[in-house]
Amino acid sequence: MTTLPHFATLPGDWNTLFLGNGTSINICTGFSYNSLYEEADLSIAAAQLFAEFDTTNFELVLQLLGAARRVGATLGSPRNGQRLIDAEYANIREALFAAVNATHIRHDEIPEKTLRAIAGELLNYRRVFTTNYDLLGYWSLMTCRQRAEVTDFFSRGGDRNQPLTFDLTTPARFLGRTQLLHLHGGLHLWQDERTGTTGKWEHEDGGRLLDLEKRYLDHPERQALLVSEGTSADKLRAIRRSDYLSFALRQLALDHDDLVIFGSSLSPQDQHIVDAIDNGPARRIAISMRADAGARRQQRRIAELTDLFHDRHRVMFFDAATHPLGHRHLNVR
Repeated sequence: MTTLPHFATLPGDWNTLFLGNGTSINICTGFSYNSLYEEADLSIAAAQLFAEFDTTNFELVLQLLGAARRVGATLGSPRNGQRLIDAEYANIREALFAAVNATHIRHDEIPEKTLRAIAGELLNYRRVFTTNYDLLGYWSLMTCRQRAEVTDFFSRGGDRNQPLTFDLTTPARFLGRTQLLHLHGGLHLWQDERTGTTGKWEHEDGGRLLDLEKRYLDHPERQALLVSEGTSADKLRAIRRSDYLSFALRQLALDHDDLVIFGSSLSPQDQHIVDAIDNGPARRIAISMRADAGARRQQRRIAELTDLFHDRHRVMFFDAATHPLGHRHLNVR
């Protein structure tokens, strides 16, 4: 087996961090697809689809349903069949959101030292991008008295009685702070379907931040801002319908600092993320890998991931367990 280098030995000025789901799984295994599948309230038809393809991967099943929908539209399938596909697609997306919320570790279950360790590492970067829906990064930064050092580009516009919303006029005010950007939305984010405004739930809005059902009932015009479509193209279309998500992806594309990619498989469903990085300025890109993979699998993945990026980038790999966010002591349950 090829020995992966320690992260600290890699040459580079690592100012940008991209986080995938592996980051959250290292802290709480409940964020794995297997755990989400076990929790999800799927229809009988949806459960049969997961069983048919022998998977617990929500994105894969959504991708297959999307393909079936396009095939049906091309071949002129009966409208009833198309409606059934649309219904199951919507059911699976809603079940995924509910499962992420239901399995999410509670704030009071996370030791303060863990939150401080996460926050301390995130603050080493100028920009932190994530495709995770969970609140771990947000909680760590917002609960460890680090608010003055970080921004997620939400503000009240000077009126304390207004909800926290994204405003394109605010970014210049936050220069010099660590920027936290959710590329695929998050449990704490919502979009007003009437105005298109993107906002953020707060703990002060009443009850725990994870107690979302009543909040959406009280504000029926607000919809959860989660990008859970099955293909990269569909994800990109969903991103473009949100000013905040479009801004976040554009910032990733414009970023020029050396980049650490941690806990992400960079699957075909995230091709839009790869494109945003690859089309940007030449840089060093360090990608985490698990050292317990077999030698052949490890070499194959290194080749696959290297091929994702243009030769002008310098792509390197490191043992995920040697990065501060990959340490075992962060695992809570």
